[in-house]
Amino acid sequence: MFCIIILLSIVTGTLCMSYIIKEIFRL
Repeated sequence: MFCIIILLSIVTGTLCMSYIIKEIFRL
């Protein structure tokens, strides 16, 4: 169960990072 939470946090973290990088390159 704890491993699933870690995997979800990593996935959401990478999604947020990719979104932030897209916003930066848009500027």
